[in-house]
Amino acid sequence: MITVRRTTLSAGDNQPVHRTTDIVMLSQSRRIFRQFRALNVLMSGLVALMVLAACTSADDDPRACPRVAILDDAANVTVFNEPGAVDLTDVVARAALSNIRGGCEYFDEEVDVTFDVTLSAERGAALSGNQTSFDYFVTILDPAGIVIAKQIFRTPVVFPEGVFRAGALESLEQTIPLPVEGADARDYSILLGFQLTPEQVKYNRRSRR
Repeated sequence: MITVRRTTLSAGDNQPVHRTTDIVMLSQSRRIFRQFRALNVLMSGLVALMVLAACTSADDDPRACPRVAILDDAANVTVFNEPGAVDLTDVVARAALSNIRGGCEYFDEEVDVTFDVTLSAERGAALSGNQTSFDYFVTILDPAGIVIAKQIFRTPVVFPEGVFRAGALESLEQTIPLPVEGADARDYSILLGFQLTPEQVKYNRRSRR
């Protein structure tokens, strides 16, 4: 079973708001902790902004963390006030996902991956009011590239008066079951990106040309 736990830190508020959802309680068993440092590297031939897991440990266990990536085509989103609009005056808001940091912890037959990702937003001329929200997904793939879990999160962003940039720090925890005790999770992948419409995907691709 896949466990997803989320804590949102909303930027721009005087008092940060934390929201946590626990779907499944973690089991207590033998644990080995790994840390990774995120490196954003655009991989040629792949539509992913890969995060390389540089694992370190005090013991000699060679197992590494699963790969975590922000999909290149879904790393940004631009929201317009109506379909087909492309003018800057029609932009409601823009947002980007970046700066993944985290680590993993091995249990007997599962690995617990905990990481933070930054959602940075900018208000547009067409935003009515001072708040909007963005949907992003987290998908887990097994070593064969098959999706074994996906969840979509909605993050609200508030722009205080006179502030044009805000955002949120998203803290997520994914528990991946392993086929046998002692298995290595390095060939599993966790992919993130904004939940985009086909038109938004096309806009992102055109913007990179």
